Amino acid sequence: RAAPASAKADGEMIITLIGAGNSGHVCAALIEGNTNGRVKTQLLTHNPGVWKSNTPRVTFPNGDVQVGKIHKISDNPADLIPQSDIVLWTGPVTNTKDIFENIRPYLNTQKTAVGTIFSQGLQHLLAVRTFGPDVRFFALRNIPWLCKLIEKGVESVIVGPKSSIGVMTINIPPEWVKKELEPLFVVQKMGKWEPVMDML
Repeated sequence: RAAPASAKADGEMIITLIGAGNSGHVCAALIEGNTNGRVKTQLLTHNPGVWKSNTPRVTFPNGDVQVGKIHKISDNPADLIPQSDIVLWTGPVTNTKDIFENIRPYLNTQKTAVGTIFSQGLQHLLAVRTFGPDVRFFALRNIPWLCKLIEKGVESVIVGPKSSIGVMTINIPPEWVKKELEPLFVVQKMGKWEPVMDML
């Protein structure tokens, strides 16, 4: 099957992060710099007011800092999901079913890939049941780094990067994973292209 279409001919894409815990904060700080601004970050959270800044930062184990950019924050999926090329759920598995059902009315499976930052609890089956057999779905086997939140809406820290992580997909080819997904999570500011994504 074809990979999800890019938002614009020049390759610009929009990713919507759902959830604002440890990994959500790190993603928000990494994506802008990791893609040289090609991928625009949006945030769907039940508490937008927590985000005091649209430029969250993450500190690496070597002390380097990377600053991200959030282009839009909302608690309403109708504001964010329809224009998204990727939707990434970063919260706990216990809430996955509710989150998927909440975004389903606004998600076009021909346009948007849906993923989870941590694969657990048969999420691939839940994705197919919620969005249908044409869903473009990915799940990371593990969170890409050991990380923690320092200040909500402002700062996080990567305690330790990982050299590789597994990823499983439905209706998404390996080439898309390498080109579009892997760059979002790497700690390249540390001089490494890690974690590398391995197809499961």
